[in-house]
Amino acid sequence: MSREAKIIVNTVVLLLLGIAIGVTLTKWNSHHGRPWMGMDRDDRKDMFLERFRDQFDLTTEQETKIKEIFEHQREKLEQLRNDIQPQFEDIRKEAREQIRSLLNEGQRKQFDRVHSRLEKRRQEMIKRGFGPDEVGPVGPPPFGRPPPDRMGPPPHGGPPPEHW
Repeated sequence: MSREAKIIVNTVVLLLLGIAIGVTLTKWNSHHGRPWMGMDRDDRKDMFLERFRDQFDLTTEQETKIKEIFEHQREKLEQLRNDIQPQFEDIRKEAREQIRSLLNEGQRKQFDRVHSRLEKRRQEMIKRGFGPDEVGPVGPPPFGRPPPDRMGPPPHGGPPPEHW
């Protein structure tokens, strides 16, 4: 095979490889319409309504009516959740005590640490506008790093950054 033919073949292969990588990255980075990690409930709701409007090509009047329907639905669900929330808390406490009774002393301490961390996260999500039993942004911020109590010191030897 001549030198020019090898150059052309290599160029075509690299071009196809670049296109494949570009398409893959575009698909993976699109978040598939899911909200970003730092969004609160109102941001997620606005994002959903925007996607809904774009998908169905709604008029302003239709969009207004749909927002009213969603708000009415949210109010009903909040009222229902407020009515049954004490029952959820009792069930949660009962399950926690049953689990603790099955563990030995070392396991109880570890369980209490994990439970307090989860409870702190739950309270944080409630402050951000999510209900006590709703799923907020998935994964620990930022993007799956282990919690600070499981991490060693940072490589530069200073304190960990604030966002850890």
